[in-house]
Amino acid sequence: MWTRPPFYHHPRSKSTVRCKGELSAPVSDLKARVHLTKPSHNGIFCKAVSTLIIRVLNLGGITLRGLNSAELTERQRKILEAVIHCYTFTAEPVGSRTVAKRYNLGISPATVRNVMADLEEMGYLFQPHTSAGRVPTEKGYRLYVDELMRESGLTREEKDLIEREYEKVKHQLDRIMEHTSKILSLISRYVGVAVTPPMHEGVFRHIELISVGANTVLSVIITASGMVRNKLISLDFEIPRQELERIADIINERLSGISMSRIRDLANDPMELRSMLGLEGERFRVVRYALDFDPDVQVYLDGRANMLSQPEFSSVKRMERIFRVLEERDRVWRILYPAGRAGEVQVKIGSEVKCRGMEECSVVSAVYRAGDMVGTIGIIGPKRMEYPRVIPLVRYTARMVSQVLGR
Repeated sequence: MWTRPPFYHHPRSKSTVRCKGELSAPVSDLKARVHLTKPSHNGIFCKAVSTLIIRVLNLGGITLRGLNSAELTERQRKILEAVIHCYTFTAEPVGSRTVAKRYNLGISPATVRNVMADLEEMGYLFQPHTSAGRVPTEKGYRLYVDELMRESGLTREEKDLIEREYEKVKHQLDRIMEHTSKILSLISRYVGVAVTPPMHEGVFRHIELISVGANTVLSVIITASGMVRNKLISLDFEIPRQELERIADIINERLSGISMSRIRDLANDPMELRSMLGLEGERFRVVRYALDFDPDVQVYLDGRANMLSQPEFSSVKRMERIFRVLEERDRVWRILYPAGRAGEVQVKIGSEVKCRGMEECSVVSAVYRAGDMVGTIGIIGPKRMEYPRVIPLVRYTARMVSQVLGR
């Protein structure tokens, strides 16, 4: 009779996490729960293949998807899955006695040891030390994600929690992205990331020009999808509040509905922009400053501290390298992109992330839609992350973001 091993117990916590007054819930309600796969009649796990999980490697123009595991026997597959399952929750090399005892395979520890040695020779496991147990390799994790893993899914309570939090957010992409990174981090206990579509792919809807000082103006550009860009403009002249409102009205009347890439081109073409708006002198200078926006993506990231609790990141140098990457917007963006088509979840493991300092990390990401544009959300964690929980979390949250933005 298979039973839940004692090391899967998670202490309950009643502390509360708050996110700037917007998002609050007891950690005990948010924490990642462990869902163990139902055993089959002759082993611990049933084989499951998810058609929504993709992994793409480009090697000299050749695209490879997944791995061919025909070389493994059914016994080898079950033992590999057991090792990965156990290592996920212990972060300790897994021995043959542990597998034989905890997973009720109906075979002796000696047989398990021999199979694990075979899996090591085939590149699915490795042994850190001669007297230690085995740990999964990237090849082992890849096979697990592509073919062996059974998704545990989200609980109804977690889905309700996510839906309630998005009900509080108005149709403003930047706030939705901030909320999303916090939700992903809180539920997964890893790093949550949300990336807006590139600003230049949007459509201009509205601008506000707000006087915040004698010579300072706040420009607020809003796109049709709800993206917002704020910019402080320092002037060498004063301009009345009423005049700023008039300038904004003219811009909104004549430029609303134009693509943001076209807006940026106009900001760099004074003659055409002046002709379209009919403004001159200091008023036209305000317009050019206001429309010179950052065309790139915005990255929202939450949960860096969660990485500190992972045993594989106990090394100060390794943690510093990871934190340096997470502090750079462009590098985080590249880690998540490309993220496949809408509805697909992409998993990058270790070296597949292709980022120095992130070799011991995995990235699970998915695309969301904002009108005709697409952005990406994802979770960054150790290679040992709980994939059966993280993958459905990212998929469901991406779907919710698309629904909220499509209201």
